[in-house]
Order: sequence, then C-alpha cells, then structure tokens
Amino acid sequence: MYNQSKGLTFFLLAAVGIASGLAAIGVWYEVFYVTADTGPETMKAISMNIGGAVATTLLTMGIMEVVMVLSRYIIEQYRKERDARMKAEGEVAGRARGMAEGRAKGVAEGRAEGREEMAQRWQDWNNRRLAAEDRGEPFDEPPPPAIIRED
Repeated sequence: MYNQSKGLTFFLLAAVGIASGLAAIGVWYEVFYVTADTGPETMKAISMNIGGAVATTLLTMGIMEVVMVLSRYIIEQYRKERDARMKAEGEVAGRARGMAEGRAKGVAEGRAEGREEMAQRWQDWNNRRLAAEDRGEPFDEPPPPAIIRED
C-alpha cells in the first residue's frame, strides 16, 4: 500500500518548495516592482504576501494529496472487483471443463463395462451351447442381444 512516511516527506518538501517559490515571487514584486514603498512598508507587504503563498501552497498540496489517496482507493477497488470477477469466471470455466472431462471419462468407462458384460454374456451362452452339444441335447436358447441399449 501507500508508504505514509514517504508521502508526508514528499508533501512537506513540495509544500516548502512551492511556498518558497511563491514567496520569492512576492519578494521580487515588492522589492523591484513596487518601488514607492519605504523599507518597513516593503517588509510588511512581503510578510503579508508570504502568508497567502503558504496558505495557497498548503491548500493546493492538500487537495493533491486527497486526490492521490482517492485515486489509489478507486484503483484498488477496481482491481479487487476485477480479480474477484476473473476468479469467478475461472472457477466456472474450470468446473465446466472438469464436468466435461468427467462425463467423457464416465461414458468411456460405461462403454468398456458394457463391452465386457456383452462379451461375458456371449461367452456364457456359447459355453452352455457347447455343453448341450457335448451331451447331445438340442440347444434352442436364443443368443444374447447384439446391442445393449444405453438408456
């Protein structure tokens, strides 16, 4: 998250830098542009301009800080929502893929069991037929069905 000590340091340095720049403009204005004032009047005007410069700087920097914190919050909320949405979509896709694979595996296993069962039925029928033939008895049992229905 946001490193607050770095943010505070940046805020203070930027505020001092901007205030100094605005104060320098105020001093320049009072010393070089307004030349009709006396020394004390110039000092008074400079101190009044510096107060406004500091207040303007702090207000500007405070607004910038609030905007930065709000933008970080909005970005983090967006990322959380996006990650949750992507996770949910991934889970749905994973479930669907797993169900399809499981269904295919179940069908293949069912068919294999059906083939084994059919082979066993035919083997049993053939053994009974051969046993009846060995005994000389007539064998009139119909063969098992060739297809097992998968309903």
